[in-house]
Amino acid sequence: MSLPVSSVALSQNGESSDAIRRTANFKPSIWGDRFVNNNIPEEQVIHVSKVREVEELIAEVRRELLASADQPSKQLNIIDVLQRLGVAYHFERHIGEALERIYASSGAIHDDNDLYNFKDEKGQFKASLRANIPGLLAFYEATHLRVHGEEILDEALSFTTTQLESVKSNLRNPLATQVTHALNQSLHKGIPRLESRVFITLYQEDTSHNKALRSQLRSLSPLA
Repeated sequence: MSLPVSSVALSQNGESSDAIRRTANFKPSIWGDRFVNNNIPEEQVIHVSKVREVEELIAEVRRELLASADQPSKQLNIIDVLQRLGVAYHFERHIGEALERIYASSGAIHDDNDLYNFKDEKGQFKASLRANIPGLLAFYEATHLRVHGEEILDEALSFTTTQLESVKSNLRNPLATQVTHALNQSLHKGIPRLESRVFITLYQEDTSHNKALRSQLRSLSPLA
């Protein structure tokens, strides 16, 4: 029986009977290794990690907000901080429910005469108001929501402005900075984003707040 021609030829040349494959000099693919490398880009990994971190922070702050339901003053303070930091939109439903509950529990009966409780029998604002600087500052900010014809709020603006101006040089930071800034630019007349930027620094320095919550809220703020 005769051998195949190819095998004979190879045997005669003294070469191996295994097929010899030549390598071609192909140009690199224009697609590179895009479809070969399945590794997730580092930017995407960082983004996913950041999203997860924010979600955890939101959950923690939400628990703090709900846990303070039996302490209206504390809950209102947390809500105020959330709004000033510009992150209240994460908790709109819970804030709305909390405010409705606090309003309902107060009797839901309010009129302009309530403001006269801040005055004494002589019709002057009570001297005791001067001792509570944070409360006086809050009262000052509230007067900027007045409308035409609310004379008592006009009086309140004059009273609170005078009192805050007289004590600001004796205050310590961050309250001193907060009072000075408010007198120069009321919260309700400022640009929310700029006001949030100012408040972030002041809030971080305010040791009267819960340290853990303070850190969480600062991390949650997009301007931090």
